[in-house]
Amino acid sequence: KIDQKDDKDILKYVKENIIFSNNAFDIAPQFLQNLETNVANIKERNDFGRIIGNSLKGEVFDWWEVMKTQCGNYNDFKEKFLERFWGEPRRQRLDINLKTGFYDRSYGSKEKYFSYYYLLGKHLKSYSSEHSLLLAISKHFGDKMVEAVSVRHISSTNEFLEQLIEGDLFKSNYMYRTSYNNPNWKINKQQPSKTPQLLDTDQQHNNPKQHTYSQTWNTQRQNQNLRNTQNTNWRSQMYAKPNFNSQNRNTKEK
Repeated sequence: KIDQKDDKDILKYVKENIIFSNNAFDIAPQFLQNLETNVANIKERNDFGRIIGNSLKGEVFDWWEVMKTQCGNYNDFKEKFLERFWGEPRRQRLDINLKTGFYDRSYGSKEKYFSYYYLLGKHLKSYSSEHSLLLAISKHFGDKMVEAVSVRHISSTNEFLEQLIEGDLFKSNYMYRTSYNNPNWKINKQQPSKTPQLLDTDQQHNNPKQHTYSQTWNTQRQNQNLRNTQNTNWRSQMYAKPNFNSQNRNTKEK
């Protein structure tokens, strides 16, 4: 804990390390727990409002500016804060996210993602055991992770994270072996899903990355034009008008 006499240090530490802005990874009771753990005697401090004001960001700070006159002490703030940011509708929505969510790289690292849902599950108190909570979170990472947690009966965060790392290493090795055995693997992975635009010669030189695709499609177009031309010649011969002059000429010669 920070020495309660070092007010400047407290305000600076809180502003940099204990922040709540109601974003996707913020958990209201966890924020309060961090505040009470790191700031000595915050429940008895008369300047609790300054500390709280330094830790709240964005719309939450705006909420505090309105509500602070109604909070005579820290416990008043805690009650109103939980009512606003940890009410029943919010808890129900977060519980659904815990049960149905799925990890995506846009959420950041797997460790951060796991830490958030693990702490969320602890505060929601929806699961009777550590293993059941970890099993629920494992569903966010796919069937192989679920199978690993179930078969090994993983019941600690360290084991869970080790399994995540092991799965990533296996995937990386598989991708490396695949790319090594098949030189075209990376090229195939990078091919665009949409039909590439046809490019003329100047555009091909200006766009070397698209040259291969444009060359391929130009070849296909030329082949198609050739087939169309052949079909046209066949039809023209089949339905051409007879040349009576040539027939008469042949008759006269006989």
